[in-house]
Amino acid sequence: ATVSVLYWRGRMSFAPTAEHYAQVVGMLQQAANPTPNPEVIKKVWEQFEEYSKRGDFNCYLAHAMSDASLGPTVREWATIILKNGIKNNYKEGILPSVEYIQSQVMAGLGDAEKGVSNASANCVSMLAKKGSSSSLGHLLTLLCNSLSSANQPLVHGSVKAISNICEDCIEELLEGDTPKASAMLPHLLTHFSHSDPTVREQCLWSAVHLCTGAHVVMLIKDNNQGELSLPPCIVQHMPQLLEGAMKLSMEGPKTQTAVCRAIVFVAETNMEMLMPHLKNTLEYVLMIQEKYCTTNEEVALEACDFWSVIIEECYNNPIMQELLPRLVGALLRGMPYNESEEQALLQDDSVSVPDREENVKPTWVKSSQREVEEDSEEEEDDDDDAVGELDPTTWNLRRSSASTLDALSLCFGMKEDVDNTKFISLLLPEVFKMLQPGNDWRVREAAILALGAVSQGCEEAMAPHLPQLIKGLTTDTQGSLPPPLQDPHPLVRSITAWTLGRFSSSVTDRNFNNIIIEALLTLICDPSKKVVGSSCSAMTNMLEGYPSEDLTPAHVTAILTAVHRSLSTTHIVNLQLLFNVIVSVAESVGGTLNTPEMIQLIMPPLTQRWETVADSDTRLQALMACLTAVATAVGPGFQPWVKGCFDRAVRVILQNTEARIQSDYHGDEEYIVCAVDLIGGLLDGLGSSVEPLVGGSPLMQLLVGNMRDPNAKIRQSTFALLGDLTKWCWPHVQPHVTSIVPLVYASLDPCSINVCNNVVWAIGEIAVKAGANFRTLVGEEGPDQLVKALVPIMNLKGSQRHDMLLENAAVSLGRLALVCPDVVGARMEDFIKSWCTNIRRVTESIEQEHSFLGLARMIRVNPNGCFNSFAYVCDALCSMTSMPPSIRQEYITILGGFKSHIGAGWADYYAQFPPSLKKSLSEQFGL
Repeated sequence: ATVSVLYWRGRMSFAPTAEHYAQVVGMLQQAANPTPNPEVIKKVWEQFEEYSKRGDFNCYLAHAMSDASLGPTVREWATIILKNGIKNNYKEGILPSVEYIQSQVMAGLGDAEKGVSNASANCVSMLAKKGSSSSLGHLLTLLCNSLSSANQPLVHGSVKAISNICEDCIEELLEGDTPKASAMLPHLLTHFSHSDPTVREQCLWSAVHLCTGAHVVMLIKDNNQGELSLPPCIVQHMPQLLEGAMKLSMEGPKTQTAVCRAIVFVAETNMEMLMPHLKNTLEYVLMIQEKYCTTNEEVALEACDFWSVIIEECYNNPIMQELLPRLVGALLRGMPYNESEEQALLQDDSVSVPDREENVKPTWVKSSQREVEEDSEEEEDDDDDAVGELDPTTWNLRRSSASTLDALSLCFGMKEDVDNTKFISLLLPEVFKMLQPGNDWRVREAAILALGAVSQGCEEAMAPHLPQLIKGLTTDTQGSLPPPLQDPHPLVRSITAWTLGRFSSSVTDRNFNNIIIEALLTLICDPSKKVVGSSCSAMTNMLEGYPSEDLTPAHVTAILTAVHRSLSTTHIVNLQLLFNVIVSVAESVGGTLNTPEMIQLIMPPLTQRWETVADSDTRLQALMACLTAVATAVGPGFQPWVKGCFDRAVRVILQNTEARIQSDYHGDEEYIVCAVDLIGGLLDGLGSSVEPLVGGSPLMQLLVGNMRDPNAKIRQSTFALLGDLTKWCWPHVQPHVTSIVPLVYASLDPCSINVCNNVVWAIGEIAVKAGANFRTLVGEEGPDQLVKALVPIMNLKGSQRHDMLLENAAVSLGRLALVCPDVVGARMEDFIKSWCTNIRRVTESIEQEHSFLGLARMIRVNPNGCFNSFAYVCDALCSMTSMPPSIRQEYITILGGFKSHIGAGWADYYAQFPPSLKKSLSEQFGL
């Protein structure tokens, strides 16, 4: 074969020297040894590394791959190593004799030895990836033409190479005004009817890889907004893709997997195209899932993933309704663990066995103080929570089936246009059958997972069944079988804990909540790590939604006792989860923890961990986050540990700040964030008693430096701590205000919402503490610059509007008006409506007092600024029901002044006010 390559004018032939070729062959034979000696192999790879520096080494490999005298295994190894050589050394004009290498590789596609042919296909796709656009086009032409060859090995090798290129070179295939995919896709579609089933299968997979890859590329370019359209060459051929795929729908399992993926692609990108064929499509996908759900997970998973794509569109379609019982059955059959999953999950599962480092997941710590809650894709993905998977490292049929049940429950349980009891009436009888004592533990475990998966979507329909279900999971025995809570198998106990945690958000009967708490407390001290982990997660989720007034001292004592006991046997894996339970208790009950008994349950195990964990250990992050919550809740009772926590937190900030600077800000930010938050927790809990520690440390200098850090999480926590330090340790903040002000201006950017929120809050705290000295500290132009920056934030609309940010902006403008009423009052008309709307939501009394006192001062200097928004002002005033008498008297005077100013027109003007507002104004201000 003659192969023309445009980017290198090299030799089309190669004559190896006998000595060098013998050395290369010897290395290949040693590498191919089926029983290799590790030391020999290490030496061989070192020789390969050395030889790869020779310009002609890849030519030797290409020669070896076509040398039939070497045997198939050695030739295959030559091809594999050649691929790495192409990957590492191939640049336009760099790889010597590339024409020769390419000719050998293309010829290798037709090799009778399948291993050599497949390895050659991998080399071809690497050449396509590394080469120029023109060379890619030439390769594709050669490959597509080869599909019509009478040489079957060449056809198979070529179609394998095409499949690899469609999977690995998608961006290259879509480049340019006339992308290579435009010619490629029609060629693939015509070969759906090829006489060779392997070619049909590979061409279908190639087309699917090309289409789905194009979809992914478009989403990435559009930042996952889904607004960019697919390339025209893909859209144009989608009908043929769907039609051709369905013609192959009854071929082998691998082909059927590709058919299902093609259907999913069409459903994701053009559901309208699928609608005329909906009945046949749904029945086919369900048939595939039913057929393979217990025999071939790969095929069944591809089918199962289809449902989550179309449920929202089709849940109320009569065809879907008709197929629902069968779909529920198929999903339930796809959820049990298999034996290999069980072995992997339970390896080293006993709490008595030390954790392996590779089993320790990265620490996740709670975000820093005063964080804005955002409704966006940035929220933590809760898919893992929705399927109850204990080791969610890969997407599998179990996870897909449970997620599909969850999605079905959301549609059938929460949509107003369907009977929300229908889905549960189909599911529960099947689940109860699976829970029967005679069934394998895997089947019973899957049934409990199904209950948890649908519990929140079908909350209303499940409510009548919850008492029976909770008793069935925790106390009721079935024959000789104990309830799932006490099941001999740890994975049954584990999923029971997860499901009870899901149930807890729906339970309104305190007795049943008590049952759930007691059940979870039992499992927190379980001998299985998996059970401990899932029960801690369930307890944390329950406490986050549990009314604090219902959490009795007895509950708190029991929870902390269980955590205390479990901490004594926990190594690494579950530490974070146990700490999270403590955090949830502290945040729920607050100062109730400040008793000697409670402190004795919490602090000794935490202190023991604190003293043994190194500053560089990621477990320190979780421990600092836990101590932050405890210090905030316990308050004065935390005094014995304040200095140790403060000093170490400052040390951690210093060490990691220096490390970040030295690494061009690539160090781990979480150490700084957690340490800063810990100091914030000390201030929240113990207030000004921390001041002497601040004065004797380099903390302020470190914080000023970290306000410049490019990492948003560090700046977020730093500005939160600035506000706390201003509140409690003002003498140590004041000297740094002048240098802080420019950094404040730079951070008033709503695009970084949490940083901006904390900066806005800190501005108000500084204004209150500085008082009459504010202008001196921030400069004569400072107040006006701050107001100019805050007014646009106060008037944010749409996606940038966040309640907490606007509330803080309203408070800070009010506090600025306390010290600079002339500056703020001059711009009052620009923000007063939004200010009044948002100040109504502020609940902190001292912030309300400062804000309304500031408003009064603004009105005094510029009454016309709120004249056109007088009703908004009145409505805001009436929202503060506990207004101090001095402020109330101030507003009685102001409101009376407005009434006098309007004069004879007052009655008509006031008649437009809502009756409820007039009633409040009369009762509170005598208006």
